Amino acid sequence: MKTALILTIVLGISNFSYGFVLPLQTAMKKSVALSGNQIFSVDQDVIFKSESEDIVIKENWLIEGDKNLVLTATGQGALKDSFKVVTFYNSKNKTTMIGKNRQSEPVNLDFFERFLSIRSIASFSNYLTDLSVAKTIRLSRVAGLPALAIGEPSTNILKPEFWLDQENFQIRKIRFPSETEVSFDDYAQYDKLWYPRTKTVNWGHQVAVIRVRNVSTKIKANLTNFYPQKLDQPSEINLANKGQIGLTIQEFYTRFR
Repeated sequence: MKTALILTIVLGISNFSYGFVLPLQTAMKKSVALSGNQIFSVDQDVIFKSESEDIVIKENWLIEGDKNLVLTATGQGALKDSFKVVTFYNSKNKTTMIGKNRQSEPVNLDFFERFLSIRSIASFSNYLTDLSVAKTIRLSRVAGLPALAIGEPSTNILKPEFWLDQENFQIRKIRFPSETEVSFDDYAQYDKLWYPRTKTVNWGHQVAVIRVRNVSTKIKANLTNFYPQKLDQPSEINLANKGQIGLTIQEFYTRFR
């Protein structure tokens, strides 16, 4: 009788833990707490598969939070002399230099890098609104693991959603209104910051895999480093003779950067 009672209690606790869903506000609060509070840098490789070889773009990101980021991307190998992008992101705008002129335009909704450094519940909530993600939360799974899904479940039409790891609230996957899906895996801790070491972008029939090489939280930088007036390096994308892989790379940097 005693064994049966213990088993009943254990099963009850297990069912409760799998059936209970935290309020959305609580889940967002726990998620943004993983983004740290310092300026940090990320070195990563963006890898595009071609028939003959992998094409690699090396990126460096300087990140103050989801509102202020600086990207420097340089082509490797065959793209060494034909690809360089320097972009400043400030709130909902991005600035690049073409020739001697700075040009600003709105950031594309598919710009996913900022979601890894959201610093407030208000920002998280605003992004959900921008992406037309319904502010509902439910139990789900990502890659077979328990997750919390923010948004309406998809039926015949794919709907935008966020997936958070159920245990530690890391962002595991985002589906955008464009139906682009980005997954984030293999998180590691850097001081107070948790950051994924692998990002996979799927759009249409195209795939890009991003491998993070280094994350540093010991950066001598301040907010002035993100002012667009500091931009003095022109961008150059010359992929006209690179065939289909060139078109893929150009689309990636137009839509996701």
